[in-house]
Amino acid sequence: VASAVVLAVSALGVNPFNAATNQYITTAPATAVTPMAALVPREAQRGMYSVALQAATADEAPAADAGAAPTERIRLKLKAYSHKPLESATDQILEACNANEASFSGPVRLPTRRKVFCVLRSPHANKNSMEHFEIRTHSRLIDVRNPTSQVIDALMGLDLPAGVDVEVKLS
Repeated sequence: VASAVVLAVSALGVNPFNAATNQYITTAPATAVTPMAALVPREAQRGMYSVALQAATADEAPAADAGAAPTERIRLKLKAYSHKPLESATDQILEACNANEASFSGPVRLPTRRKVFCVLRSPHANKNSMEHFEIRTHSRLIDVRNPTSQVIDALMGLDLPAGVDVEVKLS
């Protein structure tokens, strides 16, 4: 819990080092103790999420119902440098899921990642003259819930376009 307080204090932009005692703050004074849940709205307003707050709320979360049936999920994350083959692959996956009456969610369009490379135009002179090249990585996310063996066979048998990378996670 002490490390969670240090992480929460440092995540809020406050220096956790006490100069008077030359020590890091590991516990809050008894009069200034606030519950971790009270810090969540302030974090949410800033658009930041603290690891300590997530860990603290995860400890307080109720346990899953033991009698409920576990839901299985296949998470497909597709990546490509061009959006056209990515859309084609996404359509093929959705058609396979619809043909086998599988429940799915997506495709979710994830943010496009851009890598920009700055290159000198001439090797020995004109430092101010540079060219910029970029690589864009488009990605989509599809979740297939409670897949059957027919759905898995249909997904394995797909012939996806070249240049599309597929990551499969089972949970």
